[in-house]
Amino acid sequence: MNTKRSMIKLTIPTDPTDWHGGAMEHVWATPLGGDLYVLENSPGSAYGLSYQDIVVAHPEDGLLLFRRVHARQGHSTYRIRLAKETTIQDFLRHWQAIQALGCTFEGEFGGRGYIVDIPPATDAHAAYALMMESEDRGIWIFEEAHYGGPDR
Repeated sequence: MNTKRSMIKLTIPTDPTDWHGGAMEHVWATPLGGDLYVLENSPGSAYGLSYQDIVVAHPEDGLLLFRRVHARQGHSTYRIRLAKETTIQDFLRHWQAIQALGCTFEGEFGGRGYIVDIPPATDAHAAYALMMESEDRGIWIFEEAHYGGPDR
């Protein structure tokens, strides 16, 4: 992983009417040269992007603005929001099986929401089934932000 010194902030426009209420999201990216950048974290509110995707971005109004995906790297992004009564310990207990598959998460939203990265070598269908199982138990709700795996 690159250090933040070699990374820059990249701005992704988002829908302000969506659940997060913001018009943009900032993610870390590493310049590859020209207008290409590799995403260094999973987007927390944008859809259609995942960790390590290579994107095209251009400077605009003092921001480095996302334009389009240049190349996918096979990662998938999901978002989990904990139910009101779910504790962090409950989350971690249910998360263990997903983590064992090779998935990672970043915390966000005051400790109540998490961004899940499913790497290309991980069985995304198995991870999805485990997330669905915990949703069915009322532990959390989840959504798919981007599926980057092979055809379903």
